Formats: sequence, C-alpha cells, structure tokens
Amino acid sequence: MCGGLPTELDHLRGQQHSYSVYRFPTGTEIVLCNICFLDVNSIGGEHWGLPVQRRITTNDLSLVRNVVDPQITRGSYCLNCEACVSYLEALREIIDANNDQPQGPPKADQPSG
Repeated sequence: MCGGLPTELDHLRGQQHSYSVYRFPTGTEIVLCNICFLDVNSIGGEHWGLPVQRRITTNDLSLVRNVVDPQITRGSYCLNCEACVSYLEALREIIDANNDQPQGPPKADQPSG
C-alpha cells in the first residue's frame, strides 16, 4: 500500500520495517510492511469493495511468508495517486471478488436458497 512513497523507500533501505506476503480472504496475495499490515484495520470496507460498515481486519489475512532481504523493484505507478500499479491491480482483484460475493444475510422478503 505504501510501496511507492519516497519516505517508505528510505525506510526499506534503512531496514526500518519488516515485510510479509499476506493472503486476503479473496485469495489475492499482497506484500505489506508491518505498518501497512496494521493499517488494514483502519480502512473502511468500501476500499475493498465491501459495505462501509464491514471491514477487513488483520485477523482476516493469512500470513503466507516473510520477505527476507526485500528489494526495491521498478514498476509502473499511477500519475494521479502515485500508487504502484501492481498494488492497484491486486486491489481491483479484491474488489471484483468481493463484489461477486453476497454482502450479508438476505433480506426478509428474499428467498435464501
């Protein structure tokens, strides 16, 4: 999430954060630093394609592996928001998967089966 920010690149070079690959409930895997991992708790559901009141929390993520000796890779980024395109693609995958899922219990006037 923070990957393209100049200060975060300085933190990577200075080994100020740890990095891990996490799997979201949709199956999408993303590398997060330890700070972004905790920030997941504060992001509203709409960011992930969920209803506003429903959040993804750190309890919903599965640790896949720790990243040993993280490296800076050059890639494309959005000129408007400066986010890495790889993050935006993963986010789009999560949003699309969440939009394909039922968003809570059926209403009383709808059949459930």
